[in-house]
Amino acid sequence: MIRFIIHPNKSLLRLIFGACSFGATSTLYAQPDAAIKVHVLQPFRGLYAIAFEQAFNRHFSADLAVEFGAYAGPVRPVRNGGQYVARGKGVIGELRYYPFARRKVAPAGFFVAAAFRYVDFTEQYEASPSDPEYEIGGNILNIGITSGYKFTYKRFGIEAFLGMGAGNLYSDDTAYRRSVIPTFYLSVFDDALKFYRGEVAIAYLLSSRGRK
Repeated sequence: MIRFIIHPNKSLLRLIFGACSFGATSTLYAQPDAAIKVHVLQPFRGLYAIAFEQAFNRHFSADLAVEFGAYAGPVRPVRNGGQYVARGKGVIGELRYYPFARRKVAPAGFFVAAAFRYVDFTEQYEASPSDPEYEIGGNILNIGITSGYKFTYKRFGIEAFLGMGAGNLYSDDTAYRRSVIPTFYLSVFDDALKFYRGEVAIAYLLSSRGRK
């Protein structure tokens, strides 16, 4: 009887191990790790936003959004035909945590986040069409928390989230602002100060590190 004895070849084993490792890495990196998003509800009230989210690992990501448009108003009373509006632009940064990363890893699935916002705005007020328009600038600093979920299918996703927080308003001239603009109009700015957020965004997922 002739027996064939096969001795293990170290070079061959290294080659097989390397191929298996490459296959596992390719499978891992086939999952997108970033998203470009457009908010779809805020435009109905005159505020527009686009965001970019980048995952660091399975659980954490950073989200940066740029927004612009109307933060309050326009409010037009029926009696005198005046108007109040606050327009500006802002930046929102979030550190997101995805606790359930068994099936869906960041940036997909359920998340909670700590958020920060900076807004530069201009308030415009006129008592009536025949009166001069008052204009004054300022900024808002907010901190808050957010919770939401991102549904994904291949390269596309839909994200829904809710949030709230607190903030401070810094006016270029506080005394002038309070003496000229009635309190009724300034109260419409409360939502911006409390950092209320309820939004739906459409997302396109991509791979920032050469993932397929």
